[in-house]
Amino acid sequence: MPNLMWLILSLVTASTVTATSVVLALAMTRPAAQASVPGSPSLPSAPLQRLAIVAFFSSLVLAVTGAMIALLEGPDAYQARGGVRLLVSMLALSAAISAVVPVWIARRRAAQGHIVLDERDELMLARATSYQAISMLVVCGAWMIALTEVFWTRGSVPIAHIAFSFWSVLVVWALALPAGLLLGYRSR
Repeated sequence: MPNLMWLILSLVTASTVTATSVVLALAMTRPAAQASVPGSPSLPSAPLQRLAIVAFFSSLVLAVTGAMIALLEGPDAYQARGGVRLLVSMLALSAAISAVVPVWIARRRAAQGHIVLDERDELMLARATSYQAISMLVVCGAWMIALTEVFWTRGSVPIAHIAFSFWSVLVVWALALPAGLLLGYRSR
């Protein structure tokens, strides 16, 4: 696919998903959105839990888009064509922003007094970072083993594969934060 088409697809996807994630995060943390629904048989979900859902799925869309471009174009195109490198890099950074910004918004709105993050929410935030560390170690280990085995006889690893490993670690780090929050709320 020509670079212009990838550029348009990536820009539209990245900007739409990132903007949607931020707008939903801002909307969910408005004071009016925190009011409980009268007559509701179940407790409403915590603001941080709702933000984690938005952050996870918006980041997942961006990560899958970047991975599809990288897989369809391949490592040779990534290494040879600057447009493909730019697009994959932009989508990976957008995935990280879409995962982290809603959590940052929740903390900022809590500090301003617009929403309440109680002790349970703070505990979930503290534990979510352990999910990030574990997931990054697993991805780094998988890349190290795969690259060592594939390129051992060659004696060097192509730069494209090293870049893919970095971007995959970044995306996994970003996805692990909201995933850790969701797992924490689910287990409590």
